[in-house]
Amino acid sequence: MYFPCKIDQYNIPPITDRALQENPGLGGQFYFVPDNTPVQSTFTFMEPFLAAQGFQMSRFRLPYTPVYYGLVVAEWIAWLLSPFVHLSLPTESYSLRYINMHLYFSGRKAEQELGFKPIFSPKLSLHRSLQYYKSLKL
Repeated sequence: MYFPCKIDQYNIPPITDRALQENPGLGGQFYFVPDNTPVQSTFTFMEPFLAAQGFQMSRFRLPYTPVYYGLVVAEWIAWLLSPFVHLSLPTESYSLRYINMHLYFSGRKAEQELGFKPIFSPKLSLHRSLQYYKSLKL
């Protein structure tokens, strides 16, 4: 099972054992077990967690396309020069592409096959998660 970072161990009821006993064919499958958080961008999702540590998102924005292709060109140059010198770029094009992807997850499969229903609301899950992230020392 995959548990997103915003769900804690107490948000998962013991339904999986019962479901596996009733239907052993469920073993080895992947389930996304959400807390019904509304769909949002990666940056919107990260904002409260950054704020919990005293950080904030930059208000400075760069257009994706020129930055992405600029990184691709820089990677090619670094690759061409690699026999002569080692260049280390601050990030890679795939990282930029990933962080800007829209990822959508559905708990429908876990609900239908395992009978999963979130115990906590998205608001309570966020509150509990933020309490944990505030306690981390960076």
